[in-house]
Amino acid sequence: MNQVEDLERQMREALGVAPKKVKTTREVSNPMRGYLIVLSVRGNSGPAFRFEHRSRSLSRTEAILEAEKAARAAGYKPWALLDAVEA
Repeated sequence: MNQVEDLERQMREALGVAPKKVKTTREVSNPMRGYLIVLSVRGNSGPAFRFEHRSRSLSRTEAILEAEKAARAAGYKPWALLDAVEA
């Protein structure tokens, strides 16, 4: 800490002004933003089951389309959208 910063901190304390807020990065606990998409899918035969896809897209519609594309790539047919949770 140089002299100017130290003097500024002392003056702020003396005046009762809150200290400058330190800029922090995004919390480590939640580094990924986007959506968790839950689809009901069917295979070639049998009952429907849950298929979850985590998307980094900020657009809900784009995240749903990504999830449907991932389900098709895994060999399933998307049946219905069960949930789209912002993560």
